[in-house]
Amino acid sequence: MGAELNTVSNTLMDISERYLTLNGLTVDFNSKAKVGHSKLDGMFLELNKNFKNWSEQIQSQITSIRKNLGCFYTNAAYEAQTFRERNQQRFKLQCDYEKLDKELKAKKEKLFLLGDPDKWELDPIKSRGIPREELIRDKELAFAVMLVKVMGFCGLILTLKLG
Repeated sequence: MGAELNTVSNTLMDISERYLTLNGLTVDFNSKAKVGHSKLDGMFLELNKNFKNWSEQIQSQITSIRKNLGCFYTNAAYEAQTFRERNQQRFKLQCDYEKLDKELKAKKEKLFLLGDPDKWELDPIKSRGIPREELIRDKELAFAVMLVKVMGFCGLILTLKLG
């Protein structure tokens, strides 16, 4: 975009210079022809001034765009980088959680197949009042009350990683 605006600005400046040349030629012609003042006398100077101002305004816009737009994109890039880093961290934590959850389920499955609730590290509050036979028979119920310390530890690790 900057190159196009530069081209426009340069073209307008060239047009401005042409009007200045036309003004000089008109003044020279009028002095030699002894016509006096024509209606063209001030018009070419006014057009020269207008096109020159227009060219300078475009140059000012180019400078402003170069100065300010770069900062906008730089800040946006920093923000995007932060979001990418957070997303990568979230994905890593999700993978860590899924790995720990898979390991915990495998350990629970292994302990359940052994059939000995004494080795299950049962939650004393949740397992109170549940008969051992029911725990051995009901896999879902057994999984809900076994290895409470390990589940709490996994949650603590993820909490610490989230910071």
